[in-house]
Amino acid sequence: MKLTQRDYATAAHCSYETAGRRLTSSDYTTGTHGTRYYSVAQAVTTLRPREVEGGAVAQLVASATTHPDTLWVGGSDSLHVAQRLLNWLPDDMLKRAIVAQHEFFSGVAHSKVCAPAVVENLGKLQMLYLLQPDVLSFVLTGTPTNHANIAPAFALVNNFPHESQAA
Repeated sequence: MKLTQRDYATAAHCSYETAGRRLTSSDYTTGTHGTRYYSVAQAVTTLRPREVEGGAVAQLVASATTHPDTLWVGGSDSLHVAQRLLNWLPDDMLKRAIVAQHEFFSGVAHSKVCAPAVVENLGKLQMLYLLQPDVLSFVLTGTPTNHANIAPAFALVNNFPHESQAA
């Protein structure tokens, strides 16, 4: 899930320049005409508590665009983003993140993809699962999602056994 600096400024009720300063350390991709697109998972961690209480998180999620490939979230390079998000989450969102991670584990455990190569990386995959757009929306806003359908496919697409062997 990606958003622009303007989307952030609108949701946080701050100036375009303030949004830019807050997003400086966030990764971005460049779109048409040089527009920068930032990860919602990174952007929400820069919101002030009063902005969160004022509904900025839901507004960021609503204004975000989603890439057509919703399963791939960037592999192990995105673990730091997921960890930062998890550390930032307010209590209600943290409870939903824990539910999502439990549902991921259950979904993989009860599927045919529950193989040693996947189980070996289950902790990393559970962390990355928070970045999947439907799951991120669930964590941040409570929008229901079908974890049982997403979890096995997500595990297959994002599994990276070659990295655990190199470690």
